[in-house]
Amino acid sequence: MARYAVVQNDVVANVAEADAATAQALGWIEAGEAQIGWPVVGGVPVAPAPDLTARRAARLQELAAYRYAVETGGIAVGGAAIATDRASQALVNGAYSYTLLNPAALIDWKTAGGGWVQIDATTLAGIAGAVAAHVQACFSAERAHAEALAALTTVGEVDDYDLSTGWG
Repeated sequence: MARYAVVQNDVVANVAEADAATAQALGWIEAGEAQIGWPVVGGVPVAPAPDLTARRAARLQELAAYRYAVETGGIAVGGAAIATDRASQALVNGAYSYTLLNPAALIDWKTAGGGWVQIDATTLAGIAGAVAAHVQACFSAERAHAEALAALTTVGEVDDYDLSTGWG
């Protein structure tokens, strides 16, 4: 059994598995990787040209996933590893907001290694500022890449565009 294309008006109308004798008797052609809707030229199914809008949309999804990975991948502040996943961003922001209301407070903070440290308002402001700057830089880089992708005019340019540059 092999894949054969049922052709109507020079377009693959259906794809079926059949033995060669049956396919030949019905006038079906070898399908290869053909899908329904592919044009048939000279008796051979031809993959349609990639759609620029669809390809750009797919690359924008890749870009958003890349930005999210960079955004939530963590940073170093003063030699300390700081988590930047969404939950950690919220915790840092909440602790920073608390110190704005209570400037003399010392914040008990559990480190990634499971130990405890006390952080004063000034130190926490530096951490919160670094996290916020990191997140903003990620979104700014994503925007720049999205605008660059929007300016490209061919599928080849969109496919060849390097999403990994400019992330600091």
